[in-house]
Amino acid sequence: TIDGNSSYYGYDKLIVNSSVIDQQGIKINHGSKNITIESIIIHDIPGDGLSIGGYYTGAVIDNINIGTVLSYDCWNTGVAITSGKNINIGKIFTYNISSNSSYAQIGLDIETNNAADILDNIYIGNLVSYSNGDAGVQIACDNENQKFITINNLLSYSNSIGINLSKATHTNLNNVDIYSNTEMGIYFSISAQYIKIRGKVHDNGNKGVSLVMD
Repeated sequence: TIDGNSSYYGYDKLIVNSSVIDQQGIKINHGSKNITIESIIIHDIPGDGLSIGGYYTGAVIDNINIGTVLSYDCWNTGVAITSGKNINIGKIFTYNISSNSSYAQIGLDIETNNAADILDNIYIGNLVSYSNGDAGVQIACDNENQKFITINNLLSYSNSIGINLSKATHTNLNNVDIYSNTEMGIYFSISAQYIKIRGKVHDNGNKGVSLVMD
C-alpha cells in the first residue's frame, strides 16, 4: 500500500508525504525493463498514483507486467502511461481523482509527452474508472509512435467525460459500458484515427458521443 496521508516507512507500507505536490505514488521511469508487480494500492497522492513513463531519454520502458492496480483520491491521474512498450496490466480500479481542480483529474491517462515518446503494445484486461473530475479514460498522442493499445472490459461512469479520445490512434476498446457521465460519454477529436469501440454508451449528460473538428 502507498498512502499519501502520512510520511513513514513501515514493514508493510511505503507512505509518502502528501504535503509535497506533483508526486507519484509509484514511478516507473525510462530504461526500466522486465518488471512484475502482483498488486498495488495507492491513494491520496498529490500527483499521479501510478506513473509509467516520463519525458523520453532514449531508453525505452519495456516488458512491464502488473496484476491489479487500485488507485484513488489522487490529484492528477489514477494511472498515467506516457511511454513504453509491452505494458500489461490485468485490472485497474480508479476513482475520486478529483481532489484538486488545478490538476488533470483523470482516472487512466495514456498520453505521450513529446514527439519522441513511444506507446506500443499497451494492454489492459479490465478497467473500472468512476467519480473522476474530468475523464474516466483519456488516450492522446502527439506523434505516430502510438500503436496497439487495447483495453478490454471498460466501465467508465460518473465522471465528467467517460472516454476522451483526443488524437488517439490504433486503439481497440472492447466490451465498454459508458454511462452517467455528466458532460458526455465519448469525445473524439477529428485527428483520432484507427479506433475500434465495441459496447454500450448510454444515459450520459449533454451528449452521448461528440466528434469535434480541431
